[in-house]
Amino acid sequence: MNANPSPANASGLLISGRPQLNRRINLAIVLDLIMRKGPLSRADLVKETGIRATSISSIVEHLIKEDLVKEIGLGVSTGGRQPVLLELRADGRYGIGIELQKTAINCILVNMRGQVLQKMVRPLPNTDVNAVVRQMQKATQEFMTKRKLKRKSMVGIGVAVPGIISKDEGRVVLSRTLSWKNMMLKPQLEKLLGLSTHVLNNATAGALTAHFDAPPEKATGSLLYVLIMLRHSGTENLAELGCGIVLDGRAYLGEGHMAGEIRVDIRHPRAIVRERSGGKKTLTLDELIQLSLKTPDAYAYAWDDIAEHVGRVIGRGIDFLSPGRVVIGSDVPELEQVVGDRIRQEAHDHSVNDIVNRLPELNHIRPVPIDFSVIAEDTLARGAIVPHLLELSLAPRLRESVLV
Repeated sequence: MNANPSPANASGLLISGRPQLNRRINLAIVLDLIMRKGPLSRADLVKETGIRATSISSIVEHLIKEDLVKEIGLGVSTGGRQPVLLELRADGRYGIGIELQKTAINCILVNMRGQVLQKMVRPLPNTDVNAVVRQMQKATQEFMTKRKLKRKSMVGIGVAVPGIISKDEGRVVLSRTLSWKNMMLKPQLEKLLGLSTHVLNNATAGALTAHFDAPPEKATGSLLYVLIMLRHSGTENLAELGCGIVLDGRAYLGEGHMAGEIRVDIRHPRAIVRERSGGKKTLTLDELIQLSLKTPDAYAYAWDDIAEHVGRVIGRGIDFLSPGRVVIGSDVPELEQVVGDRIRQEAHDHSVNDIVNRLPELNHIRPVPIDFSVIAEDTLARGAIVPHLLELSLAPRLRESVLV
């Protein structure tokens, strides 16, 4: 594999020369329309966009040439010739999403609709950055070889990392889970693979997946996402906690790219049980969960830190952001049963929003819902590739897509 090809441009469209801004915008508009409302004819596109027919024809021909759109046959005539219908070519571009954990990387290959075509888990013997990058390279090569994919068809790679990320540089500023400081991950991957790379915090990846996974009745333009990792935390003593923010359908990172970062150490429930027993009682996480479900009063103390700190973080987040929805993502499916009610109560007790909602004259205002979501094997990897699809103006809104 050539180690130094140029990464794909920001839009993912392989356009010769430097196109004018309005042409790139028109390309994105047309591609997005075909994706969301297709099949459409050229005449439909003129009507929907207001772009001149000659420009639409030129744009469509370009999209066909780039394997992003295809003609699928004739539509119904409205008086003249039957129109030629256009549809998104789902296999026109592919992306790779990777979630980086302490002991493994979860990898997926998706098409332009965001549908997962292949999954792969590669174990990590250690978190040395060179070893991690080599595993990512092997996974990428395996995907491309098995599917016989060309570099032109790849929009890029998205990597979800537990830690603080400087997005523009793709630098991992700090990751306690991986024991990384100032690791330049993006440049190293782009040089090695020749593919555009996005590196983002794993909570941000979770927020993007939760946003696009939302069913129609829960869809909202803004979302606060809280990630709680207990099985895959970097230490036995602390739970991993992170926050991601989605505003207007896009991840919000802030000026310093650290929006959502919170300085809160939450003791792991297992560590609390061990400490209270003086080291005499050592339970696995599964054992503790089952005991907590069976005798909740006896083990409520083990979940005090999570209930108190997560609830307060959410309460403050609701006040600062006024999101349409809060989602708590966790690698423990039973978390809502064990401590969900306490987290919700703590959040409402520490939110001005809750005080306002209790005023009689304002009781029509809906409280911000707090939902729980399970982190599956590919959840964060799916979120990691979303920015690449958004750059194609393809925020997937199809129910069969894994990104909606």
